[in-house]
Amino acid sequence: MDNKKIDFIKEWIYEANNDLGLAEFVIDNDGKYYDLVCFHCQQAAEKYLKAYIIYLRLHYEKVHDLKYLLNVIGKKRDVPKKLKKYADLLNEYTIDSRYPDYWHDPTLDETKECIKAAQDFKEYIEEVLKNIK
Repeated sequence: MDNKKIDFIKEWIYEANNDLGLAEFVIDNDGKYYDLVCFHCQQAAEKYLKAYIIYLRLHYEKVHDLKYLLNVIGKKRDVPKKLKKYADLLNEYTIDSRYPDYWHDPTLDETKECIKAAQDFKEYIEEVLKNIK
């Protein structure tokens, strides 16, 4: 894999880490923006998955559906079942969740579950991409 492709993958991971870091920071500092935290958790998971898809040299449509992205990865690699479960959870907080007609205010427990889900996506991606320098 050429350096340009590796740098692009690293950029996706960097942005995903920023989304997750922001979510963790808000909750760690008693922030009350649970809907935004969940949205950023979804965004982190999405960006981690897109980094992996690029690494695998697979094609994907530009969508925000985590289940779809996991299915793309599943064409080449096994996907842990817990990530499929987390995809269902986080898909509730995609772009549409940013608009009043789709919005709901998650509880603190739901928000913490979203953070856990995003952290698990990160751990998965760190493991499968650990050889990227």
